[in-house]
Amino acid sequence: MLIPLVLHHTGALPIVVRDLRVVVLGEPAMSTLRWERTRPRLRGENDADLPATFAVPGRSVTQIFAEFDSVPPGFQNRDREIRVEAQLGRRVRWHHVVTFVLHASAAIHPEQYLEYRNEKPSEG
Repeated sequence: MLIPLVLHHTGALPIVVRDLRVVVLGEPAMSTLRWERTRPRLRGENDADLPATFAVPGRSVTQIFAEFDSVPPGFQNRDREIRVEAQLGRRVRWHHVVTFVLHASAAIHPEQYLEYRNEKPSEG
């Protein structure tokens, strides 16, 4: 699962992001997806970096295309609420970044590496 993230840091000093994860809410069997790779853009299957610590400068934004564990079969069949969390600085605890509904049912060909808008499919 590839998720484009924009991290907005309002403080004056930089903040270090050590790790990222996705928590699938309401799904205990597959509740946490680990950060596996970072891509420079949405498209381009062959150019990926391993997850690495990065800094978000003070009073700025940083864009990252984070790829998380592959999800088990059947994940794409219905919409799920997910939460992205980050470990910051030297802290061990996880910090909430964003929570949203992942409209997994909008993926027409989930077995292929394609990007999809996270919109609720229109009925009709």
